[in-house]
Amino acid sequence: MNRPRVTTLLPSIFLLALASAPAAARAQDDDLSDDLILIDEWLLDEPVPEPRAAASNATPAQKAKARRLERDAIAAIAKGELERADALLEQQRRLTPGSHAVYYNLACVRSLMGLTPEAADMLAASIEHGFDDIHQLRRDPHLDAIREEPLYQQVVASWTDILDARRDANVEHVRSWLDGRYELATDDTLRITLLSAHDNASTLDSLNELNAIARWASDHAFAGLLDPAITPDDPWVVVVLPNAKDFAQWSIGALGASAQGNFSKVGGAYLHDTKHLVAQDLGATLRHEFCHVLHWRDMTRRGQTHPIWIQEGLCSVLEDYDIRGTSIVPAPSWRSNIVKRQLDIGRLDTITKLSKYTQRDFSSRRPLAKYAQARTVFLYLATTGKLRAWYDAYTASYSDDPSGLKAFETVFAKPINDVEADYRDWVRALPMVPETGADLSATLGVELENGDGDGPIVVALSLDARQRTGLRPLDHITAINNAPTRDLQELIRRLGAYAPGSTLELSVRRGRARHETLRATLAPR
Repeated sequence: MNRPRVTTLLPSIFLLALASAPAAARAQDDDLSDDLILIDEWLLDEPVPEPRAAASNATPAQKAKARRLERDAIAAIAKGELERADALLEQQRRLTPGSHAVYYNLACVRSLMGLTPEAADMLAASIEHGFDDIHQLRRDPHLDAIREEPLYQQVVASWTDILDARRDANVEHVRSWLDGRYELATDDTLRITLLSAHDNASTLDSLNELNAIARWASDHAFAGLLDPAITPDDPWVVVVLPNAKDFAQWSIGALGASAQGNFSKVGGAYLHDTKHLVAQDLGATLRHEFCHVLHWRDMTRRGQTHPIWIQEGLCSVLEDYDIRGTSIVPAPSWRSNIVKRQLDIGRLDTITKLSKYTQRDFSSRRPLAKYAQARTVFLYLATTGKLRAWYDAYTASYSDDPSGLKAFETVFAKPINDVEADYRDWVRALPMVPETGADLSATLGVELENGDGDGPIVVALSLDARQRTGLRPLDHITAINNAPTRDLQELIRRLGAYAPGSTLELSVRRGRARHETLRATLAPR
């Protein structure tokens, strides 16, 4: 895929596999060492290939050498051997010229060396190649020497314009690989531009849902997330809701050729380094990945990178929710069913054990179980009203305990073993959630399949079912009583709350863009 070149402090849009933290930052400050820019490669329930560095022609051996050079440069900085560090980073730059991290590291080293004009030039090059973290830029002590440089001051003063231009270039890049009709919507509050293959009504419904999710996250987890005094510093994210053909192309391009046979397992991804979110459906996948956007924003502001179990636990909580009045409330789901079964057979990991998994172990060894465990722990925090307090305590004590265990003890005012016992009692009391039609007592009486992302599609129904529901073949059921039903699992879970004879309001898409509301009566299964 061709990527446009944008000059004068504006980025080239690169798809990088992994960008390390700036070396100088890691060498001196533990908080800064957590300021990583990582592709979220573990966000899927099934392991997938590591995203490939499409912007680089470097061989695996060259990439390995570049990583060694970076490690050696970090060690040299720690010893005060700045000239050696500079030489090592120059070698790394020749191997990976598309990486913004190497330019940033060079800016730090040359700032420490007193070469302030050269340091400012390297900082500008880093921004051109994708660096977008103004918070790190402002707090990094290695750049103190260039604060008065006109180019540095120009960067800071023009930051909003830089981010806006990067957004526009990013949108044009995404458009270059999309084929078909796409709705375009921009939300200044969320700092997202959305490109959707769905019709205008479904697209706007999704945008409204993302706003509701962001408000919930701000109220219950990430303090100040939507603060208008802070958000202009946050990079824009391009959210892509593609058609099936474009999703397949993206999957192969982002995840490698081996994804061609596996992309049906991949619901989507948030690629933090390029600020792209791609989701095949408007339901659980989009919600999950958008929560990653919000969490990464908060982590970036704080200069922290939370472990995988926390990232995935937090970001899966709103995959399934109920609506009470105008509020969304995280709900038990098929994931909590998994946890209940694990508890019953004595295979449920403790929170302590869960917190110690590496990224690779979490995402490659029984990943469904680990995702289920992480989500259910955070569902427990949300349900008991402790999520905000836990997150505040965790981020405040992050440098002392990045695992998150001490925050549990702080918030619940008891040892972690006692928290574990209470949590397990809570899991036992959770209701089992319907997962198949056989689990329901009441049914629409129609044959359904997953549709194209905005709701299950009716493939067959009897005359009786048509009279009771008003449904027709090829209708997409997008909501029940204004609660979204974006896939079969969500539809089944929502139907589980009703008894035979209940009358429901069905939101339906009929054809490409005609939306209707139907009154349907449920029949006994």
